[in-house]
This record gives sequence, C-alpha cells and structure tokens, in this order.
Amino acid sequence: MRKKGRIAGGFLLAALLFALLGCVGLAAAQKAQLNNMPVLVYDKTIGVEAYNINDNNYFKLRDVAQALSGGDKSFEIQYSNDTNSIYISTGQRYTPLGTELSPPQGSTTIKQAVSSQAAVYIDGVRAQMTAYNIEGYTYFKLRDLGDALDFSVQYDDAQRRVLIECAPLNTTPVTPPDTTVDRSDIVVMVDPGHGGSESGTVNKEMGLVESEVNYVVAEHLGSLLRQAGYQVIFTRGEGETLSLTNRMNMIREVKPDLVISVHHNATEAHNATGAEVLAQVADKNGGPSTELAELIGEEYAKLGQKVRPIIYRYNSTKTGDYYGLLRAAAGVNVTAVISEFAFMDNPEDVEMINSTAKLHQEAEALFRAVDAFLTK
Repeated sequence: MRKKGRIAGGFLLAALLFALLGCVGLAAAQKAQLNNMPVLVYDKTIGVEAYNINDNNYFKLRDVAQALSGGDKSFEIQYSNDTNSIYISTGQRYTPLGTELSPPQGSTTIKQAVSSQAAVYIDGVRAQMTAYNIEGYTYFKLRDLGDALDFSVQYDDAQRRVLIECAPLNTTPVTPPDTTVDRSDIVVMVDPGHGGSESGTVNKEMGLVESEVNYVVAEHLGSLLRQAGYQVIFTRGEGETLSLTNRMNMIREVKPDLVISVHHNATEAHNATGAEVLAQVADKNGGPSTELAELIGEEYAKLGQKVRPIIYRYNSTKTGDYYGLLRAAAGVNVTAVISEFAFMDNPEDVEMINSTAKLHQEAEALFRAVDAFLTK
C-alpha cells in the first residue's frame, strides 16, 4: 500500500500498514515470521501477507476490509494524518486502493515488527487493539479484528488453514480425565528444557527457538495437569535461565512423584526424524520410566508422528544415567523421562510443531500418557 499522502478532508486512504515514523513506538522490535497458511474468506482462498508475532497472526486491515467488502461484515477505513488515527466505519462498503490482497514479495520470511502508536476508532469509539509496523505497514492481530468487527476467525489445524467467515468446523472435544480419581496428593515436576540465555536448538529459517517451543508445550501440559487435580511445579518460568545443577537440586529437594522434561531434538546431519523418549537406565529391562516412555510413544503415534526406540544412556562409568535430570531423579527414587517430540532441524518434523495449536496437541498427548501412568 502507498505511504502517507494528503487527500481532501484531511483523511488519507493509506494502507493498513501505514509507513509513518510517528506510528512507530519506542518498544523493542519483535520477530515477525511470515505465515504461509492458506487463508479462506467466505470459503474462497485469498492472497495475503500475514505474520506470526508472539504466537499470534497479524493481518493488514485493508486486506481484511477488501476480503469482506460487499458482505454484511463490510467496513470502510480512513486515516487522519493530523491525529495519527485510523477510523473504521462498519456497515459501509470498502473503497479499495488497488494494493490489497497481494501475496508476499521477496524471499525474506523473518522481519522486524515495532509496536504501532496509531489510535483506532470503530464507529467513533476508541478501540484497544495490538498493532505492529512492519516495513511501513501496520498489522493487527486477526482475532482482535474479528472480535471488534464481529467476523468469525477459525484455525483449521487438520488442514493448516485460516478461515474467516466460513462455516464452523466440526470439532471433537477432548475427553476429560476421570474425576473420580483423587490426584491431589500427586506432585508432577514439569521441566521446560533450556530457557533464557540457553536457547537450545534454533531453526533460523522457520524462526523456531527450542527453549520457546519447549515452554509452550510445558506450560500447556502443566495447565492440563492442574485442571485434572495434580500438584504441578515448574523448574523455570518463561524466558528464565536456569542451570542444570539448579534443576537437579530442585528434584532432590522436592522429590516429586514424577519429572517430565520437555525438549525438541536436532542432529549434526539434519536428517533424523521422529519422536524419542529418554528413560532411566535402571529401567532398561523394564520399570516405571520405560512404562511411561512407552505410553508417551503410543500417544505421539496417534498424532501421526514417527516414534523412535526409547533411549537409555549410561554415564562414562556405567553406574548411572548420563543425563543429569534422570540421574538426579534416580538418586531420590523418582521416575523421570525426557521427551524429544520432533527434530527441529528436519522440515518433515517441523510441520508437526510449527503452530501453537500443534504444540498444544503435543502437550495433550503428554498429558494423556502421564495421567494414564499415574492413575493406573
């Protein structure tokens, strides 16, 4: 869309990504990952340049206005240069600029996004919506737009599509756990691997950082466990750096009933695929960590993920576990496993973890396995 200019009445029909230095706040830039998911409006595919910022999808306002134009969700857009404000009028047919609904240009998939300071008014009322400026255009969170302008937004995880004003998806609710079982005395320690300055594996092309991926899965797993009645302890918070020694000491001090460490894999050859679970060496010929690892593998397979053999790795003296968390847990008679759901450096596996919805499915699979193990 065109950058700012003047038109009669003091309004500028500028793109929803208004390239104004005045629209750009002083907040630190965020990473914006190009979202290649197909977008359907009224069941028809449209071409858009959308981005994922902090696990939320951001769209150009004018793209959405053009796509909905002529229907009962149609709205008009005007921009005031004098007040740095965007004015949206619902129920009016949109006036296009001719640059709407253009597919992405160039090969760059990761860009910098800076908070937009432009005010937004809907039918004269100030609206609070998160917006970012990316290369001179303003992007709004799609769900915010849907809520504010009364159009539906759905994410079809099965076919990886964004649906706007489409027929409702047929969804099957997750079966709730058996509430007749008392879980209140069971303590589960959830360990989001890496964190903070320790990023773990980084897939620059896809904009994936293992520590962040681990936390999304671990946080959802912990939430599900708490909802089921378990006591949950996290080893670290979001973005927190925590040493392996501190994690091991937490296990020794708390002595939980179970430790689940969430990781995602990588290899130097970048050619491995599938899920792995690391279990305690004392259970190599059978035991609780092996039983749990098998349950996790079964649940991962239901998601369509290839499941590799369970990993048992001894330390150099063959007296215990190589992995510190497993070794610390074994030292206080606590069952522990490390989950490696996918290889972040393999395109096939990245397809299993490239959205928050898919990471939540991974967490739900872990929850089902853990719950079945602890309530058997």
